[in-house]
Amino acid sequence: LLHTADLHFSKNADKLQEVVSTTDYLLEFASREHPDCIVISGDTADQFDGAIPYGSACARALNSFIMSAADIAPVMIVRGTLSHDKNTPAMLEDLRGRFPVHVASNVEMVALMSAGTADAGFCRVADGQMPYPQERCSAIFTLVPSLDKAGLVGALGGDSIRSGNMQFRELVHDMFAGFGLINEQLSCPTILVTH
Repeated sequence: LLHTADLHFSKNADKLQEVVSTTDYLLEFASREHPDCIVISGDTADQFDGAIPYGSACARALNSFIMSAADIAPVMIVRGTLSHDKNTPAMLEDLRGRFPVHVASNVEMVALMSAGTADAGFCRVADGQMPYPQERCSAIFTLVPSLDKAGLVGALGGDSIRSGNMQFRELVHDMFAGFGLINEQLSCPTILVTH
């Protein structure tokens, strides 16, 4: 795997120049090493500096990087913090190269299917059930985008900060315990990716 995070593509010209230099190096490295998958675990963009218009230099540089990466290997992107990645997942989810791009905006499990098979690429693992035989699977990724405690607690109707914190801890504990039970049943490697 080639793993990176916090690229922070920005509409700020100075930051963007630095990011492009860094991602060009990543692409050169990936071209030499031939990873089975390229994983970007959050804050791919930096919309803290302002929204990134689709036709902007920043959007073009980001799209070019993702498509170039997808010409090397399948690319998996997990949404980072809402203050940085805001609408970045929507900007990236339709990009492709020789290999597919998978963007996770929600908690999910995804299988990386082996290269050289008809179903190469990514497939969702629903309720721990593989849609294909496990021997075709290279790895199962548990994808956990940056969790928003305020939104989660608000949705649960927490009546105080303390009760909200307790609810949040219990939900996160239960979520990871559930993934652990599913992973015990799988015969291929399992990988947690979060921001």
